[in-house]
Amino acid sequence: MMNMQELAREYDNSVAKCTAEEVNTDLSNNTPINLIDVREDSEWISGHLPKAHHHALSRLTNSDVIGLPDDKSTPLTVYCGAGVRSIVASKILADHGYTNIRSMNGGITIWRVSNFPIVE
Repeated sequence: MMNMQELAREYDNSVAKCTAEEVNTDLSNNTPINLIDVREDSEWISGHLPKAHHHALSRLTNSDVIGLPDDKSTPLTVYCGAGVRSIVASKILADHGYTNIRSMNGGITIWRVSNFPIVE
């Protein structure tokens, strides 16, 4: 069985990417954005991006996509701690039929280093 790093390497080329700067610009410009935080509950509680929705990767792997948009073409931006789990989550969402997904490079780690807003 592959670990998370190995899965991310396998799926990396099939997942669209974006930067924290692009996401911050989208939020600043009030561009419609569906942010999906796939970190675990304790990580979510410690702070997350504005307008984000929490869907832990551990629950996505159990086919739980409740609360995600019904329209599978809705743009989704997925992030995690450092950009590994978001790649895996993006692949899982694609397997569920979502067609417009991007993974935020560097996750919330780069977001914090960039001093972008955090909801605590």
